[in-house]
Parts: sequence; C-alpha cells; structure tokens
Amino acid sequence: MWFNEKRVFITGTDTGVGKTYVSIKILQMFQENGLKPCYFKPISTGGIFHQNKLVSEDVLNVRKKTGIQESEELMNPLLYSIPAAPVISAELEGKPVQLNKIRQAYKSLCEHYESIVVEGIGGIMVPLTENYLVIDLVKEFNLPVIVVARAKLGTLNHTALTIRVLKDFGIKISGIVISHSSQMDLELGEDASIAVMERITGIPVIKRFFYEMDYA
Repeated sequence: MWFNEKRVFITGTDTGVGKTYVSIKILQMFQENGLKPCYFKPISTGGIFHQNKLVSEDVLNVRKKTGIQESEELMNPLLYSIPAAPVISAELEGKPVQLNKIRQAYKSLCEHYESIVVEGIGGIMVPLTENYLVIDLVKEFNLPVIVVARAKLGTLNHTALTIRVLKDFGIKISGIVISHSSQMDLELGEDASIAVMERITGIPVIKRFFYEMDYA
C-alpha cells in the first residue's frame, strides 16, 4: 500500500483540488487489502437533490465508486444547500453548525469501522463556526493528514502555507498528493517543482493522480 495509516484526514490547498477522488482511492486500496473502511464527510455545503432528497455529492460519488452503504446521516451528519463556507451557509440557512452532531457520528463510525477516511471541506483554515476551524476538528480527532495539492502555478505557496499551519498545530502530516484534473495539467518543470516542494516543506509527495470525476 502507498499509504499505511488506517484512519486519515484528507485536506486540500483549496476547494476543488480532488480531495474526494483521493479519498476514494484510499478507500479502494483499503478494500483491496481486505479491510472494511468507511467514509466520513463531517460537513458539506452545496448539497444536491437526488431522489427528492438533499444529499452530499461527495457521498454519492463515494457510494458509487466503493459500494459503501453506511447511512448518509452518519457519513455526512451536517449538510447545507448553499455552496459556501459552513459558517456562512449556516447563517444564511438559519441552521447553526452542531459540532456535537459531528462528534457523535464520528464516534459511532469508530465503533464499527477500523479504517475511516475523513474528508474536510475546502482548506484547513475554513471556518465551521466563528470559533472553530477545520484544523480544530483535525486536532480534536487526532488524525494524521494527507494534503492534496493541485498541479498548477501557485501550488508551492498554497502547499507551503497549509503545511506550515499543520506543523504549527502539531498535527502529523503523512504526505502530499499531487492532483491533476487531466493530462492537460502537466506543466514544464513539474518534477522540479515537486522536488522544491518536498525540500521547503520537509514533507514527501507520496502519490500523483490524474482524474476525471463523474458524479452519480
């Protein structure tokens, strides 16, 4: 296996960098190695209607690609329709973020699954409430982190900032994954950029992926 933790938090340098795709790949790897994993998306915004029900598009795609059939309420305990940072979606929809609901769902999954892939929302400093950020959740759950970075100009800055904050919080970083949305993302000097990224962050690039997402 290219990753040897049984529970992990997937964050990104930004939104839309491929966190769900990487989550699916880790879940599939667990399954191929005889484990029964589960996916956990503590909070989602920008939900879609599927079979007359508001659901997380990420959860739908994970179900489609892995066959995991845990209840949506446990896999994604907090869901908002407005696509914004949770603190904003919660205010606009008049539904406060209930952190205890996240904690209870995660505790329940931990009681039934040895392997869990937790996917964050946006980047590590996204506010869930005005006083509680994504990184606070990572720290509370005491999970190692994989940072997903896109293969684009500017990624050195975004990745270095993310790694610096994680280190400042004393969070274990298992590695960086470079995410390409297609072969068109490949850029001249990418190998050199990755080498520099590893040197300035002190964190290895453990995998590169090319993906084309087709949601359920």
